Amino acid sequence: MTGLARKALALQRYVAAAARGKANAGSCPACGHRTLFVEVGPWLRDQYRCLRCQSVPRHRALLVALEEELPDWRTRTVLEPAFSGPASSRIAKEAASYTGTHFFPGVERGAVHRGFRVEDLHELTFADGSFDLVVTQDVFEHVLEPDRAFAEIARVLRPGGAHVFTVPVWPDLTESVVRARRGSDGAVEHVLPQMFHGDPVSNGALVVTDWAPADLLAYIEDVSGMSSRYWRVVDRSRGIDGEHLEVVLSRKP
Repeated sequence: MTGLARKALALQRYVAAAARGKANAGSCPACGHRTLFVEVGPWLRDQYRCLRCQSVPRHRALLVALEEELPDWRTRTVLEPAFSGPASSRIAKEAASYTGTHFFPGVERGAVHRGFRVEDLHELTFADGSFDLVVTQDVFEHVLEPDRAFAEIARVLRPGGAHVFTVPVWPDLTESVVRARRGSDGAVEHVLPQMFHGDPVSNGALVVTDWAPADLLAYIEDVSGMSSRYWRVVDRSRGIDGEHLEVVLSRKP
C-alpha cells in the first residue's frame, strides 16, 4: 500500500469515528494546531489520534509535562535516544541543542547509520555531564539492563538535569515483572512468553519489563541516585486521555 493510500484509509477511519461521536475539538501540543482528536479504536493510548499530525496521547502528555515542569526546555541541551514520532519532531525542531539517537545492533557506537547517531543506552559514548535534559518515549520497557541504562542517563546529565520519559506503568501490579533478561553468556533469556511492541527501526521491540508504579520510582533512585515522581493529567481539550499516560520526571542532584 502506498503512503497516499494509507493516508486516505486513515482519513476514512477518522471520518467514520467522528460520525459516531468519537471525536472532540481541541489544541494539539504536538503540532500546535487546532484539530480534531479522534478515537479510532478502544485503546486510547494508541488510538486517540490528532487528525493533523497523528500524535497519540503519550506524545501530547510528554510535551505538556515539559512545558509545565521545565518551561525553559527549549534553551537546554537535549538528548533523545530512540527518536520517533511527532513529539520527537517538535522537540528536535525547537530545542536549542538536540541530539537524537537510535541503537542498531552490530553498528559501532558513535557512528552515523541511516541518518542517526548510533548509541546504546547501556553504554553511552558521551562524556559525563553532557546534557541538561534526556527524553525517552516508551523505551524502558524494552531495555535488557535498565539499571545500567538509568545509571548512564544520570552520568551524562549535568547536576540538576532531568530525565523526562514515558513508559507503560501497570497499576494492578504490586511489583514489577521481568519478562526477559540478559543471561551470563550475553544472550537473551525469556522468563515469560515473548511480547513485542512496534519499533521505528526494526520489526519489533521485545518487552523486557512490566513496571509496577511503586517499584519504578524506587528502582530509579536505587540504581542512579535520581529522585523521581509521576506527572499525570487528563485533558481532552489537549487530547490527553487513556491508559498508562504517566510521565516520569527524574532529577539528578
